[in-house]
Amino acid sequence: MIRVSLFCILVVTSVLALYGIALITPQGDPFADKSQTNFIGLGKMPQPTIASLKIRHAQRHRNFDIGLFGNSRLLMVDAKAIKVAPARLFNFSLSSESFNGTVQLIDKLAEQSKLPKILVVGLDNLHLQRDNVPF
Repeated sequence: MIRVSLFCILVVTSVLALYGIALITPQGDPFADKSQTNFIGLGKMPQPTIASLKIRHAQRHRNFDIGLFGNSRLLMVDAKAIKVAPARLFNFSLSSESFNGTVQLIDKLAEQSKLPKILVVGLDNLHLQRDNVPF
């Protein structure tokens, strides 16, 4: 009986430790390299972590001229598709992001005086929350 309890405690502790590690925001700036060959593997990170990385990227650079906001419909759009210099555009889109989440991200950037001059907002997910994830 003690072995089963000890095993359960070990499993729960391990899962919590792994979850805690997954929530740690990386120290580097994964968006700093604009190379087309550099793939940013953010797919397994929680959305709040990716949003915080994008906000931190905006804080470390001068204000962008164009900011793309929305969900996966805009996520793959880049400066080449819009025909502007990469240094002038940043894609703040997040997978499954709701309109409310987009507004919150824009508000956060405005509070920090890091709002781009032009905002392009995708409006295809008008839910008040991320898909299947209440705030």
